[in-house]
Amino acid sequence: DGTYTYTTWVDSGVVALGAGNDLKLWHNGTNSYIKNETGDLNIVQGADDKDIVLKCDNQAGGTTAYVTLDGSTGWTNFNLPILLKAVSDPGNPGEGEAVIWLSEEGDIKTKITFGESTATVVIASAGGG
Repeated sequence: DGTYTYTTWVDSGVVALGAGNDLKLWHNGTNSYIKNETGDLNIVQGADDKDIVLKCDNQAGGTTAYVTLDGSTGWTNFNLPILLKAVSDPGNPGEGEAVIWLSEEGDIKTKITFGESTATVVIASAGGG
């Protein structure tokens, strides 16, 4: 009927869902939070060929879609540079997984695990080679 109902909560008031209050939503006057304390937190887009879009302030008075999970192509689109952190050990990816990282030497590397084998490949070398 076009009528909207709102509930207003004080700052730091918590909306809690579930028998154990496992899912919480709140705003502390400065920042907003969604906290899940059991199982996986699933964000599901049920509309065919539609996306999940994460937008943020673009420093120009508007918002920009920085990450798009594209439901029609299956791709994840990043509309920003991806920050790679320099690490000495990127860990061990699981079967069929890959990790991409910036080495302490400045090389961009990938580590891929298949079965008992793990391959590390330099994608781009800081030394240009």
